[in-house]
Amino acid sequence: MDKEQILFTIPLKEFETIQKAWFLDVLKSTEIPREKEEQLITRKETAQLLGISLPTLNEYSKKGIIPAYYLGSRVRYKKSEILDALVSFQKYRRRD
Repeated sequence: MDKEQILFTIPLKEFETIQKAWFLDVLKSTEIPREKEEQLITRKETAQLLGISLPTLNEYSKKGIIPAYYLGSRVRYKKSEILDALVSFQKYRRRD
């Protein structure tokens, strides 16, 4: 603990400016990990994730409750949207 310390006074506004600049530098230098590409999952994976049957998933997709993406004759779902829907559904169920 032989560190030298220097104490001085500065106006509060100047301190706030310095603190804000430091904080913005820290935010800019911190990388937030993000998936580069959205992960698409199959109907079976989606139904398992939600704990529902494939016919129920098909019904939800047709009604627009769960957004589906059609790639030719194949149907895929964005995993992030499914997880968001699951959270929303759990919140909705708790209100009952």
